[in-house]
Amino acid sequence: MRSVPIKSSAQKEILAMHHVRARLVRAKPALINEIRGLLLEHGESISQGVSKLEAFLANLFDPEKRELLSLLEFLLEELAGEYKLHRERIKKHEERLYCFGKERESIK
Repeated sequence: MRSVPIKSSAQKEILAMHHVRARLVRAKPALINEIRGLLLEHGESISQGVSKLEAFLANLFDPEKRELLSLLEFLLEELAGEYKLHRERIKKHEERLYCFGKERESIK
């Protein structure tokens, strides 16, 4: 049996941060696919890719272009908010990991 060195508390913290970030990153495509699926069921097709979805969501809630049903608009608004929160949380975790790594050069 191979012995494994004991991790320091700093190493455990950074590993936990990586696990949380990885979970958020894995959940992001599911959320995007859910939004695309709802839109496709109502005849709105969006090209693949995050940038296409973000552009569509930015224009979705324009009062002049309202064509969707109010309940669907509510759901899409909620999912768009959840997507934005996911994106912000991932970015925040990446910033924390970067700062943590800069502070503690011994952790590689």
